[in-house]
Amino acid sequence: MLVICVGLQRAASTLQYQLCREILSLNKPIIDYGYIRFESGITNAVRKNKHNEFSIIKTHNYFEIYNKLNKRDDVVFLTSYRDLREASVSVMEAYDKTYEKLMKDRWLESEMNCFYKQKNLNNILFQEYNKLKNDLNNSIQQIAYFINVNLSDKSLAKIEKRFNRNAQLKKMNTYRTSKKYKIIFFINKIFNKINPTPYLQRGLMLNIDNNSSLHHNHISMNNNNWQSFFSKKQKAEIKTIIGNWLVEVGYEKDSNW
Repeated sequence: MLVICVGLQRAASTLQYQLCREILSLNKPIIDYGYIRFESGITNAVRKNKHNEFSIIKTHNYFEIYNKLNKRDDVVFLTSYRDLREASVSVMEAYDKTYEKLMKDRWLESEMNCFYKQKNLNNILFQEYNKLKNDLNNSIQQIAYFINVNLSDKSLAKIEKRFNRNAQLKKMNTYRTSKKYKIIFFINKIFNKINPTPYLQRGLMLNIDNNSSLHHNHISMNNNNWQSFFSKKQKAEIKTIIGNWLVEVGYEKDSNW
């Protein structure tokens, strides 16, 4: 079975991937492809997939491939979603993006459309950001049930301990002091000065810890309070784009926010 983790941006998708990877590893060795940036990597993983082994991918939005895999019983999807107002603040802070740039890139529309496209996939588990982050015990059990892995109380407690917020922050801090992080940070800083294009906003080289799949600012240190972050005018603009979606998924009761 191949598990493809396709969560929305800044919605704890890496945490979901980490938990699933850990659960899969309980029974037998797995093939962990890590974060895949290109379609060819997904295609290669699908080609090598066998019914009698587990493999897992962390990636984002390649729906042309996903739709082709939709009816296969040996491929499943995991996704996480979040209030896009919170997520947008997190994106702007993490990648030093302005509100104007966010709107010009149609980021809200893109993430909302991804959510709806994921709804059309058959074998997919949706987990909401706050529940995934704040109720690890239940979230782990949901994933285990979805991928049909029996989970003992001891294994559940072990996974919960390894991936709580404090444990994750410790992994991030350890990576920040590593030689790999410092070298990639230095290289990216030089290239950003030479060619500060949108493609380079996250860095020419991905500064990610291979062991945890976390990068240095993966977890926001702020509370991402969109109410105080956005102006009244900005809130009105955002409402025209995702207002109905917020009601549909339950983040708002109506449009009076």
